[in-house]
Amino acid sequence: MFLTCHKRTKSIMTFIFLMICCSAIGFCSESCRKGDIYKDTQNRFEVICPAEKMDVDSYGVYFEDEKNFSSYLIREYDAPPLRRNVALSISNVLSDIKSMMASQSKIDVLKEEAFIYQGHEAINFDFKYQQEPPIYYYTRLIKTDNFVLWIYLSMPSGPEAVIITNESEATIASDIANKFFESLKVLK
Repeated sequence: MFLTCHKRTKSIMTFIFLMICCSAIGFCSESCRKGDIYKDTQNRFEVICPAEKMDVDSYGVYFEDEKNFSSYLIREYDAPPLRRNVALSISNVLSDIKSMMASQSKIDVLKEEAFIYQGHEAINFDFKYQQEPPIYYYTRLIKTDNFVLWIYLSMPSGPEAVIITNESEATIASDIANKFFESLKVLK
């Protein structure tokens, strides 16, 4: 009995030690400090946390910066979200995202450009979501062998607005989005 309890205590202490070590080196799982690295629980990606408030589900992770009224999201799709029976491609996932957003309110496309990101097919897709007040989405879709990642920054500031960040830096929304996008590392 003592030996079993001792093994259990040793296991618990090892687990606590590993959690403390992971925190100290800047990796996080269910919570994150801004600037730490969040590693997806399914080992699909890792990203630098853009904000401390976060929520995790089976599709990815969501961060919220309440001070700057900004939301950051990373979603993984292994099939297009609305039409699961069609081929997995950026264009099919993007088409479904446009349909989902347009079903709620009108969207104005600001930019749609294809490129290569870390050796993967990618598209930057920025749009304005027509609600009151309007919300601007700075998004990127990345196609890997097994899934499409949809990452975005949404905020009430348009492409020309100057933003003063929490770090007292003056910047524009697309620069904040690009910093977030470039911090993403595709793992699979």
